[in-house]
Amino acid sequence: MKTTNGKKVSEKQIRLAASNFLQDNFIKSYRKLVKELKKGNRNDLAADYVDVPENLDATSVKQMVDMIESAILPETKSKQEFFNTINWELLKEGKQYLLDTGIETKPIDDIIAFIDSIQDYAVDTLGFDTNEVHKLTDY
Repeated sequence: MKTTNGKKVSEKQIRLAASNFLQDNFIKSYRKLVKELKKGNRNDLAADYVDVPENLDATSVKQMVDMIESAILPETKSKQEFFNTINWELLKEGKQYLLDTGIETKPIDDIIAFIDSIQDYAVDTLGFDTNEVHKLTDY
């Protein structure tokens, strides 16, 4: 699927973006608005063609399409791709800093536990090297 400016996007991306501005049938409604835009009905009210929330009933077809397209988020990366972007050295340093403070509060303990979970998942589920993810003294 392509946006009005030719950008390739998935139906999922359109559905998520359109759900912020339309009432239902997000893909069908978006396509209807694009069709009306191409017919030259850019200044008509979007509400004349599709169901919109009451607070957006004065929005033009062009404005609605622009709002939907500006709300399109990039495709979510896979877990592996996401974990490949983590700076493990920096994460280890941050965890060690928290441990070295000696301050024992629930929020700090929760952050350390969260970091542990990230590290364990990377090693146990995604197959990352233990030495890359954990500080050797963690074990």
